[in-house]
Amino acid sequence: MKRVIQIGIVFLCVVVVAGVLVAAGSDKKIKVMFFRGGGHDWKNCPPIMKAVLESTNDFKVTYSENLDDFKERIKQFDIIMQYTTGMKPTKEQEDGLCDFIQNGGGYVGIHSATDSFKNCDRYWEMVGGRFAGHGGGKFTVYIYDHEHPITKG
Repeated sequence: MKRVIQIGIVFLCVVVVAGVLVAAGSDKKIKVMFFRGGGHDWKNCPPIMKAVLESTNDFKVTYSENLDDFKERIKQFDIIMQYTTGMKPTKEQEDGLCDFIQNGGGYVGIHSATDSFKNCDRYWEMVGGRFAGHGGGKFTVYIYDHEHPITKG
């Protein structure tokens, strides 16, 4: 099931980022900063995402775990993909990311991205919500469309 979720995340991100590619209408590769770090299983997801995106020959993916990259280095990229948990940036780092997005830079927040930048209201307004928490426990998954590529595995 974990693999199905990972594939679903990759598929969703490719669809979102493909919209940027169509809008760009250029042979130039789209430069993606994949910002990662914090909790969850963030070490396994980025290589999968990078492989999928770069296999299209439309993207160049660069990893970062340095919040200072949101100050100036961010300007070198077209899209920021963020897969983080619990990141606590400075005001200058927050402003760098928020200004980038508000000035037309692309942004894809993956899963736990809503559990970072907890003191930045501008960020929350842009992503549309805040992570409040969740409990643990067992649950049952019902698959209704067994023919969908994601549910096939």
